[in-house]
Parts: sequence; C-alpha cells; structure tokens
Amino acid sequence: GTPTEVTLSALFQRNNDLPDYGVPLVTTNGKGTVRKPVNTPSNRFYGYTDDQFDQSVNVISATVKHKISPTITLRNQTQLSAYTTDASPTPLSTVTRIGGGVPSLTDPLTLLNAPRQDKDRHLSDKSLFNQTDLITKISAGEVVHTVITGMEIGRDTYHEDRYAWSPSNVLINLDYSVNGTRQGKRALSRAVDTSADTLAVYINDQIDLNKQWKLVGGLRWDRYAVSTTIQKFTLPTGFAADTTALAAPQTNTMLSYRGGLIYQPDEVQSYYVSSGTSFNPSAETVTQSATTANVAPEKNRSLEIGAKLDLMEGNLSFNTALFHVEKTNARTTDAITGIVTLDGDVRVQGIEVGAVGRLTPLWQVLAGYTLLDGKVLRSRDVGTGVDLGIRAEGKTLQNTPRHSVSLWSTYSFLRDWEAGGGLVYSSLRTLNNFETAQVDGYTRYDATLAYKQKTVDIRLNLQNLTDAKYYETASGGRAVPVKGRSAIVTVTYRF
Repeated sequence: GTPTEVTLSALFQRNNDLPDYGVPLVTTNGKGTVRKPVNTPSNRFYGYTDDQFDQSVNVISATVKHKISPTITLRNQTQLSAYTTDASPTPLSTVTRIGGGVPSLTDPLTLLNAPRQDKDRHLSDKSLFNQTDLITKISAGEVVHTVITGMEIGRDTYHEDRYAWSPSNVLINLDYSVNGTRQGKRALSRAVDTSADTLAVYINDQIDLNKQWKLVGGLRWDRYAVSTTIQKFTLPTGFAADTTALAAPQTNTMLSYRGGLIYQPDEVQSYYVSSGTSFNPSAETVTQSATTANVAPEKNRSLEIGAKLDLMEGNLSFNTALFHVEKTNARTTDAITGIVTLDGDVRVQGIEVGAVGRLTPLWQVLAGYTLLDGKVLRSRDVGTGVDLGIRAEGKTLQNTPRHSVSLWSTYSFLRDWEAGGGLVYSSLRTLNNFETAQVDGYTRYDATLAYKQKTVDIRLNLQNLTDAKYYETASGGRAVPVKGRSAIVTVTYRF
C-alpha cells in the first residue's frame, strides 16, 4: 500500500544423481561415413556404480521497486548465487572392433570394445549481480515515450579441482556392462580459478506514436573482463601429466543495439519487425582456453518479422515469425597452424508458427511448428581422426533439426476433472559441423489426467506412452537415450 514494493525469493536445491553419459557412436555401414549411436538396450549403463553428480544450488534474490511519481519508477534487483558440484561420470571413448576393421552398427556387440574415461571434478561457482533501472514515461502530445535507463554490475568466480585416475581408459566390451566401483588410485592433477567482472550500461525507448504504431530502440555497452590461474600438481608414477596451457587475462568491450517497429491496426492484429546485435566472448562460460584467449568476441545479428492474431474474443491466439540469425565472425581453426581466428560465418534462418488458447471454455489447445535452416557459410574447420579431411564449410549446422512440432490439448469434464495429451516431434539432427554424426528423428506421445479442487490439484502425467527409443541429449561422440515409459504424480496445494 506504499510507493515501495520489496520482493524476496530464494531457491535451495540438492541433487544426488547417477550420471549416464549414454553410448558411443559407430558408422552405419563400416566405411567411415555417417556415425550413429550403438544399438544397445536403452537401460544399458556403462559407468561405475559409484559414479556421481551431486549438486548444491543456492540462489537468493531481492527486488526493490519504488514509484517516485506517477511517471517515474526506480527498480533495483540483486541476485546472489552459489553452486557446488561433485562430478564423477564415466563416458565411453572411441569404439574399436575386435579383429580390426571399422566398427559398424551391423556388428554384434560382442565384437565391440570401448575404453572408459574417468572424469572426476569438484566445481564451485559463485556470482553476485546487481541491476538498477530508471523507468520514465514522457508525453509529448500524442507521442508517449517509455524510457528505461540502467546499469548492471556483477562478478562471477569459478573454481575447479580436477582429478586423474590410474589406471585410466579401462577397456570394456559393449555386450555387457561390468559396472562395479572404480579401481585404482586418484590424484589431484590441477586446480583452476577464474574470475569475471561484468559492467554494462543501457538505454531503451518505446515510442508510442499513436494507437497503431510503436517504435522500439535500445543501446547497450558491455565490458567483460576475465582472468584465470592454474595450479598443476606433481602426479605419482603411472598418472598421465596434465598438459593444460595457461590462458592470458582478457577484457572485451562491445556496443549492441536493438530496434523494432510494431503496427497494431486494431485490437486483434499485431505486426512487427525487429533487428538486433549481440556478442559472446571466448570466456563467456567463465572458463578460458589458451587457444582463444586472445580472440575477440564473436558478433551476432538477428532480423525477425512476425505477426499475432487474436480470435474468438481473445480466447485463441495465432502467432508466426520469420527469422534470420547470423554469427558473422564465428571462431574457426586453421587446419595447418591450429590458430583460432574469427573468419567463420554461420547462420540459422527459418519460420515458426504457433497457436494457443481455448476452442471452447472446456477445450484448451497449444500447438507449434518450427522450420530451421542452419548452415555453415564459411569456415576453415577441417575434421580430424575418423573425419579426417572433411570440411565444415557448406555443411548443416549441428543441433538444428529441420522440423520440430509440438501439440498439446486438454479437456475439462465433470467440473473437477481434466484429461489431455499430445506429441513432440523432431526430425534428424547432425551432431557436428561435418555431417558425419547424427541421431534419427523421433515422435513422443504424452498424456495427462488431473483432479482439480479449489485448494488442491492432483495430476498424473504419462510420458513416452509408446516406450519409444530416441536420443534428446547428444554430441559428436556419444548419445544418451531418454527414459522409457514413465509416470509422474504431482500434488499442488494453494493457501
């Protein structure tokens, strides 16, 4: 009831998981062409029984909003985060074939071996960020400006203890899983400390020219400075030496812009066009690499045209957008010198269409379709190992499925009950920029049943009804199968 409003929130979460890094990839025909996940049972686990991924998440946030006058508002947001992770996964490395030759999907698992890679790390991340905004409304005749000026300041710190094991890369046969516990000795191989400081100032203005036309524009200036120290430890006999190179401190500054035009001819139609730029430095994840420490940020630009249509008195909305996102100076590595430069160019363009709302007061729908055209336009990257000599230029950009579909619908009946279902579809995905590793497309069907009361909801969600086997998480070297048919019960209490 006063001009000042304070919002406090906190998240405390503990995870104790057994990480599954899935299965490695082999060629589809034994000739070294396209690689796909080894055809093993979905419940096959190749790690150790004492593998772990234990995580502690602590996030505290505070927002103070003060209305100075009917047209001026001051807002300050602070967030303190602390994460710790103990990670000991055991992914499999490159598959070999007993008796020689190129391992293939047609080979029985009894002929395939792969070494276990012991990855053992303790991670600690902390961050403190503060953002202050001044929101001002200015009227000049029919024209109304909503101006947001602000500043963001923050600090990230990252600590990593990495451990080595001896013996390492223990070979196992893919026909069975000798789980057990890790054998051998563990030794601390290195400790890494990284700190990153962020400073940004920005201004955004939404100009309501009249009831139908709006202009949006903004500028943001960022300064991002990061430095890393590495301490290496002498390892006992039998351990592989840590060869990590030290990265030099790096400071990046960049000016980004955004702009847009909105046209709303009436209450049910809205059309817009927008454009903007952004950047990502080589140490964007608060980790540094010696090969990219002196490389300037990658720059991104986007263009989007879209529309929204409200029907049935606002109960049903359709939206569509055409978009083009391009990284105009993508990192690329010279195959001869190994030097990383910003001579690449990659882009994703496409269209998305969606609908959300109610066909009747009892029948709710949500549907979406996305078409992605991802392409490596320019690159010096050339494959090594099994991809030796293959150029990335002109290939499909990794992890950009061409077609994606989602459909969900629920219907309320007998006043207190709700039932529904839907599907998720994704077409084939390539897992690297050489088009030599991929996972097939998939369709997953889900369903729900809920009993809803004024203070309590009980909901049953059934996922993957047909027990389909597919891969949502995948990289150039491995793929993790999704869980099979499953059920989740949720109880929600309101007071």
